[in-house]
Amino acid sequence: MEPKIFNLSHRQLTDSEIKLLSKGLKYTPTPQVNNQELKTDIKAYTRRLRLREYFHESDTSESDSESTDAEETDLVRNKSKFNPKRGRNKTLDAVCDTLENIHFPNKPRTIKPNLSKEEEKALKNLSDDPTIIIKEADKGGGVVLMNKDFYKIYGPLSEGLTDKEKDYLTNFEFRESQFYGLPKVHKSKIIKDAIKEQNSICITCADPADLSFRPIVGGPNSSTQRLSHLLDILLKPYCQKVPSFVRDDLDFINHLPTHVTSNTKLVTLDVVSLYTNIPTELGLLAVKFWTENYPDVLNNRFQRDFILEALKLVLDNNTFEFADHHYLQIKGTAMGTKVAPTYATLTLGYLEHKLHDQLCTLWGIESANKIRSKWKRFLDDCFILWEEDVNKLTEFYDLLNQMNSDIKFTMETDDLQMPFLDVLVTKDNTSLNTDIYYKPTDTHQYLHFGSSHPHHTKTAIPYNLARRICTIVSNTNIRDIRLEELKLYLLNQKYPEQLVDNGIKKAKECDR
Repeated sequence: MEPKIFNLSHRQLTDSEIKLLSKGLKYTPTPQVNNQELKTDIKAYTRRLRLREYFHESDTSESDSESTDAEETDLVRNKSKFNPKRGRNKTLDAVCDTLENIHFPNKPRTIKPNLSKEEEKALKNLSDDPTIIIKEADKGGGVVLMNKDFYKIYGPLSEGLTDKEKDYLTNFEFRESQFYGLPKVHKSKIIKDAIKEQNSICITCADPADLSFRPIVGGPNSSTQRLSHLLDILLKPYCQKVPSFVRDDLDFINHLPTHVTSNTKLVTLDVVSLYTNIPTELGLLAVKFWTENYPDVLNNRFQRDFILEALKLVLDNNTFEFADHHYLQIKGTAMGTKVAPTYATLTLGYLEHKLHDQLCTLWGIESANKIRSKWKRFLDDCFILWEEDVNKLTEFYDLLNQMNSDIKFTMETDDLQMPFLDVLVTKDNTSLNTDIYYKPTDTHQYLHFGSSHPHHTKTAIPYNLARRICTIVSNTNIRDIRLEELKLYLLNQKYPEQLVDNGIKKAKECDR
């Protein structure tokens, strides 16, 4: 049985609580009708109607045209509060008046809830329990309950800016970032053993000693988040200049050859706690390297000095709150700030560039270029098809770990198969095949069909999931097996069988 809940707390869950939690944290209970919210939404809708009419019908003067051209150069800006006046279009005025003057009854119409009375009670009981913390698993989509006492994760410029960009960066209500951790249940041997032993939808395992957390500083409205957003827009194009860069697992598949030599080893490497271990000096040096070597990539309104000063400002001012205490991060970058993935990609790309120069000296240009062409990376996850002498692999691994004292790699090798991201790469003599890969703790907790999400969102899920399988799985026989598995997972989440079948059929008709 696929586990969906990991109860690492001392709380004994009732059947109703298990039933509720098994729906997943993305499950949305039927909302209660709120007349005030309805009126606010209608007002926003009529404003959109007036804006569409205004910009569709109005003639653009020369001065307006210059303003529009200026606005198109803004990389970021606050949302406008402009609202066209009445009297431009009588028909539109009548429609807006009718909508805005709808009378709502004092006692709203009741909507059939998608939770039972027992589940609603369970939701309240869980919400009111001060002794537990509920989080989504770091990977696999499972629901994790922990004792609150156990949940301790302490360990881990104006040049070139337009007026609207300055306003975006400075004119907003900001709040302190919140620090939290996503439990890495997929890395815990204790939890994996419990899954095998219990074979249940709800795995009970209080305070597992080997559970670690992925630290997240969630600050969508933090004081530096908007500056971080602008930096991400400016620096992200440089990722395309990193030879190892892959966007996602589908892009990774496009870089895989169909055939290799019979002695090729499949190797994956992982950087230990990359985000929190990047020294600021190294990160700034890396960004300076990319901006100096590819000056044409940078938007011509911005100078390199602005980028480096703004980035240092973001890195030096990552403050956050946890358990009523305030902290300042003094090393690395926050996993949660906008520019972090781009910053990490460019930093490792810089180290890879230095490594390539070193390999040219040690093993020759031909061998170094061959290794670089086979080395692919998504953030801190690395993959290489190793065709060199097997003894050189150990030397290569040592060189990686000598590049910087703060950046450390772990390595796994195999002759036949190796997972990377959501792809299982398999070598059959000299042929390479790909299959979809699920971690042992993957709950297949897809959005429950009974959730109060928009209907089109739920109806698109079977096709999108099936399309992903059809793209990743190279063998058609295995593909059909995976699609049948997907069908069972979705039926378990109460999706109509006909909807699932139609989604799978449509996905199979697409060219891989």
